Amino acid sequence: MKTIAIFLALMLPMTMSAQNYEAYHVNTKDNLSDNYVCDFAQDEQGVMWFATLRGVFRYDGYTFRRVRLDTEQHSMERVNNLQQEGAQITALLSNGTTIAINTQTLLATTVYAPPAPLHPNRTKGYNVYDNQNRGMRFDANNGMLMYPEISTGKVVPIPVYSGMNGINVNKRLTVITARDGKAWIATYGNGLFLYDPQTGNISHFRHEAGKVSLLRSNYLVTAFEDRDGNIWLSEEYMGATCIRQSRLLARFIYFDNEHLQDRVNSIRLVKRLSRDRLIIANGVNQWRIVDNRLAVISQGKAPDDVIDALMDSQNHVWMATREAGILLDGKPVISPEQIGRVNALHFAPDGRLWLFSLRNGIFAYDLQTRKLERQINGGNRQQKNMELNGAVMGDNGRVMAAMNDTMALLVRRNGSLAAALAEKGEVSIIEDDSGRLWKGTSSGVVVDNGTESRNITLSKNSLSNACQENGIAIVGDSLLLGTRYGMAMLPLSLTSATQVAGESEHPCVMTSILVNGEDIPLNDELRLHYNENNVTINFSNLDYFALGVEYTYRLVGYDCEWSEPSSLGQASYRHLPRGIYTLMVKAKNANGEWLPETKILHFTVSQPWWFSWWAILLYFIVIGTLVYMEIRHLLHENRLRNKVKMEQQLMEHKLRLFTNISHEFRTSLTIIKAAINRTKQMKDLPADLKLPVTQMQKGTDRMLRLVNQLLEFYKMQNDRLLLSLEQTDVIAFLRDEAAAFRIIAEDKNIDYQFRTFAHTFTMPVDRNHLDMIVYNLLSNAFKYTPAGGSIIMRVEQPAPQHIIISVADTGIGVDKEQQPHLFERFVKGTYLRDSIGVGLHLSAELARTHHGQISFIENQPQGSIFSVTLPTEKSIYNEKDFLSEGHEILREEEKWMKKYSTQEYYRETSPLPYNPDHHVLIVEDDPDVASLLKDCLQKFFSVEIAANGQEALLRISDHRVPSLVISDVQMPVMDGIALTRKIRADKALSHLPVILLTAFTDEQRQLRGTEAGADAYITKPFSIPLLLARCEQLLKKNAKPTAESNHVVQPEPISEQQEEKVGFVMTARDKLFRDTFNTIVAQNLSNPKLNVDLISERMKISRTTLHNKIAEMTGKSPSDYIRDKRLELAAELIRKGEMNINEVATSVGINNIPYFSRLFKKVYGVSPSKFE
Repeated sequence: MKTIAIFLALMLPMTMSAQNYEAYHVNTKDNLSDNYVCDFAQDEQGVMWFATLRGVFRYDGYTFRRVRLDTEQHSMERVNNLQQEGAQITALLSNGTTIAINTQTLLATTVYAPPAPLHPNRTKGYNVYDNQNRGMRFDANNGMLMYPEISTGKVVPIPVYSGMNGINVNKRLTVITARDGKAWIATYGNGLFLYDPQTGNISHFRHEAGKVSLLRSNYLVTAFEDRDGNIWLSEEYMGATCIRQSRLLARFIYFDNEHLQDRVNSIRLVKRLSRDRLIIANGVNQWRIVDNRLAVISQGKAPDDVIDALMDSQNHVWMATREAGILLDGKPVISPEQIGRVNALHFAPDGRLWLFSLRNGIFAYDLQTRKLERQINGGNRQQKNMELNGAVMGDNGRVMAAMNDTMALLVRRNGSLAAALAEKGEVSIIEDDSGRLWKGTSSGVVVDNGTESRNITLSKNSLSNACQENGIAIVGDSLLLGTRYGMAMLPLSLTSATQVAGESEHPCVMTSILVNGEDIPLNDELRLHYNENNVTINFSNLDYFALGVEYTYRLVGYDCEWSEPSSLGQASYRHLPRGIYTLMVKAKNANGEWLPETKILHFTVSQPWWFSWWAILLYFIVIGTLVYMEIRHLLHENRLRNKVKMEQQLMEHKLRLFTNISHEFRTSLTIIKAAINRTKQMKDLPADLKLPVTQMQKGTDRMLRLVNQLLEFYKMQNDRLLLSLEQTDVIAFLRDEAAAFRIIAEDKNIDYQFRTFAHTFTMPVDRNHLDMIVYNLLSNAFKYTPAGGSIIMRVEQPAPQHIIISVADTGIGVDKEQQPHLFERFVKGTYLRDSIGVGLHLSAELARTHHGQISFIENQPQGSIFSVTLPTEKSIYNEKDFLSEGHEILREEEKWMKKYSTQEYYRETSPLPYNPDHHVLIVEDDPDVASLLKDCLQKFFSVEIAANGQEALLRISDHRVPSLVISDVQMPVMDGIALTRKIRADKALSHLPVILLTAFTDEQRQLRGTEAGADAYITKPFSIPLLLARCEQLLKKNAKPTAESNHVVQPEPISEQQEEKVGFVMTARDKLFRDTFNTIVAQNLSNPKLNVDLISERMKISRTTLHNKIAEMTGKSPSDYIRDKRLELAAELIRKGEMNINEVATSVGINNIPYFSRLFKKVYGVSPSKFE
C-alpha cells in the first residue's frame, strides 16, 4: 500500500532532528501489476511512467493504468528502459523492439527501426548510470565510486561497496545528481547513499529488519529524479519508493529510540511548571522535568499515567495520575480511594490545591494541614454531567472547570474565555504573545488569529499528527505539542504562507476520463453518445507527496454547488441526461490555500433519436390519440357506472318488493298453517284425509322455511343481521333438527345417524339462525346422497371454547373447481343447477354473525363434510346480542320448530294397486314430490321410486323392467334427459314409454326432451288427471309387445269410459270438438301440408286454443297426434304389403323418405323395411 515514513537523527538523551526525509511507497497493493520496476519516466504534464516485467504503466498519484499495444505482433512482458520524447514516451523492450506510447490514449505503436541505446553511459564494464554523464568511475578493488565535482574538479571517493565481501565488479550503480546539487547513489545490495557537496557529508540509508527505514530493500535496480526533485527508486521485487527531504517545518523529539512506535514515544503531558521548568510524560508512566533548552533536570517513573502536574511555591511538583492518586515529587500523598481519578490540578488564591475528579466532584487539599475536603459532589457515577477535564482561574478569582465535551479552558489576556471542544476534535489550547490561539487536535494543530483559522499538518504519520490532552506548551519561539508518536516542535513565527517549506504548486490536470467504464482519449471538448452517460473524470496536481491536497469540483449544467473538498481526485456521474456540461476543478495545496487556476473540461451528451423534432411530433400525435381514447373510455366507464348504479337501485327495489311479497307469503302461510292445524285437531278425521293433510303441513313448513331464509338473506344484504341469543340446550335442539329428516332417510334407505359428545350442553345461540344453518346442510346432504348412502351428523367439542357441528355424507361431492367458491353468493356447482346459490352463502354469513365459521372438506372415499364452528363463551358477544329474560318475540320459525320436532306425521299405508301388472318407475330427487307422485299413482299401478337417473338404471337392471318411466328433468348425478337417452340406446329398453316432468316451460328445453326420445313432456305444476291420462294412454300403446315380434303402438283418442275413470269429464261440446278434429285429421293424412294451422283454420279457432284442448284431451300436442296417426296408417299399409316404402310414405303425407324411416323406427323400434 501507499505509505509514508519520516526519519530523524536524534540528539541524546533527548534530541531534535536536523534533517529528515520522507518516503512514499507503491507496489502491487496499489494496483501496480508487478513489483519489479525496471525504469521510470515523466511526461510533459508531470505524470509518472513505470516500466515493469509486465508492461508499462501510467501513474497520476492515485491510480495505475496500463499501456496497450495497437498490434498483437509483439508483447510488452518486459520493458527495460523508458525515455520521454516530447508528447510521447519511448520504451525499449527486452527483445530490442522500440515502441512509442501516446500519453493521451495510452496506446503504444511499435517502431521497427533498430533502437539506439537509451542510456549510452551505462557500460557493461562498470554498469554505472549517471544522469549528468560526468564520467564517473567505479573502483572494483576497494568498492569506491569516484565522484567528480564539476565546480572544483575534485574527485570524491564514495565507499558504496566498501567492506562488502565478494564484491562483484558488475554491480549496478545509479547516480542521480539532483537539482540542489546533492548526489543520490543507488546500489544493488548496499542501500542508498547521499552525498552533499556543500558539507562533504555522506549519508547511508539501509533497510534493517525490524526497524522502520526509508527502504524496503537494499537491492536498488534504478533511480530517477522527477521535476519536483523527488528521487524514485526501484527496489527489486518490492515495488517503487519515492524519497524527498521532509518539507514540514515541525520537528519531532522522541522520548526514546525514534524507531519505537509504541507508548514509549507517546507523549501524554507537556506542561510548563514555571518560567524555566517544563514537565514531559509518556505513555509508560515515565516523566522528565526539563529546562527551556529541553535539557533533563530530573526524571522518574510514576505508578500510572501522569495526567496533570503543578509546581508549588517551594518548587515541589504535584502530579495527578490516572488511577494512582496524587504524587508529590514522584511519591504518593493522596490515594485514589479518597478522590478517584483526577483529571486536573489547580492552586487556589488561598494556597489550597484543588483536585478535579472525573466523576467524584471537586476536592480541596490544604498543603499545611494535609486535610482533604470535598467542595462539590460529583453525584451518581452513571451521570455524565460532572465529567471534569480541566480548570482555570478567572480574573475575579473564581475557578472555572471544563466539563463534559469541553476538553480544556483558557482565560485569554483580554479576559475572555476560550475552550477546546471535543466535538471538533480539539484536545488542548494555548495563547501566544501575539494573541493567537493554538489548539491541538486529533489531526494536527489549528492556529486562530481572530479573523481566520488554519489547520497545520504536523506529520504525514497519523500517530505523529494526533495531539493529546494536556500536551501543549510554549518554549521561547516554539510551540511544543505532545502526540501519539513523539513531541512536535513548531516555530511560532509560522504563517499560513510558510507552513510547508518549498512545497510546489502544480496546476490541476485531467489525467483520464472513463465513459461507461472504458478509457477514452482526453480532449478539451468531448461529444458523447446519449448512452455514454456514465462518466468518471480523474484529476490530480501530480504532487506525489502532497497528501494534504484537496479538490472540489462542479459540473455546470448538473450541479448547483461545488462539491465538498476531498482528497479523492475523481468525479463520477451516473446516468447523465442529455445536455452540454462543463466540469470545473479546483485544488487546495498543502498549506490549505486554493490555487487560482481552475481546470475546465467541456463535454456534451447528445440527445437520442427519440428526442428529435419528428419524434416529439409523433409523441404529440400518439398522446393526443391516447387522450382521446382515454376520454372516450372515461365517458363509457361513466355511463357504465351510472348504469350499474341504476341496476343497483333497481335491485334494491326488487329486493324490497320481494321482501314485501315474502311477508305476504308469510301471512298467507300462517293462515294456511292455522287451518291445517285446526283440521288435524278435528275429531273423527277421515283416514283418506290424514295423509293429504300431513303433506300439506310439510309443504307449508317448507315454504315458510324458504321465505324465512329469503328474509334473512335480504337482511344480510343490507347489513341488518342481528343476533337474538338465548341459553339453549344445543344437543336437544340439534337432535330435534335431525329427527325431522328420519322419514326421508327411511324412504331413500339412507343410513342416517346423529352422534354427539354429551347428552346435554347449554350455550348461547340464536335458534332461528342455527335452525337455518343446520336445515341447509341436512337438506343438501339428503338431496345429493343417493339411496343406500349414509349421512352422519356429529356434534363435537374439541376445546372448551367452541363446538363443531358437522354433516358428512357419501353423496356426489363437490367439483374441485367449485370448492373455493362454495360459500360465495349466487355461486353454484354443476350439480346445483336447480339452486340459486343462496343457502350455503347465507349459512356462512349466519355462522360469521355468531363469531364462528363454516368449512368444507372432501369425505373419503366419496362425498362431502360441512363443518360449522360456534363459540361457547358468552364473553365474546355484546350485551345487546342477548334477549332479555322474559322477552317475547313472535317468531313463527320457533313455533314451527317446536311442533315439527314433536309432530309424528301421518303415513298412509299403500292400498292395493289397480293393476299390479303395470309397474311404474318414478325418478325424482325431491322426496316430497316423489311421495306425492307415489301416493297418486299407487292406487292404479305398482310404483317404485329412484332418486336420480343412475339409480333408476340400477333398479331397472336389478329388478323387473317397468311398464312406464316418469322422470324429473333436473336431477343430480344423471338428469332425466340423459336417462331417456340411455333407455333409447338400450335395445332391451327402447320400447319403454318415458314421461318427463320439469318446471321449465321454454320450448328449447321441451325440444331437448323430445329429441332425446321422451314420449311426453309435462310441465310443473302438473295436473294429476292429465298425468294419469297420459300414463294410461302410453301403457295402452305398449300393451301388446312380444318377445317374438315387433309391437305396434296405436294411439287413439281416449274413450269416455277411460276419461271418467281418470277423472276427466267430457261435455257434449267437447265430444263434438273431438269428433270434428278426428275427421279433419283422417281426411287429410295423405296431405303433406296437414298441420296445426290448417286444422285451426278449418275449425275456426286459434292455434293456442287448439293446442291446449288437444293436450288436455289426449296428453299430446296436435303435431304429435298427427304424427302418430300418420305412422299408424303407415304401419297398416306396410302390413298389407300392397305398396313399397316410398308409396307408403307418400300415402301418409311424408315426402322425405329418410325422415319417415327415422320416425317409424323411433316409434316401432324397427325400420319400415323390416316391419311385419
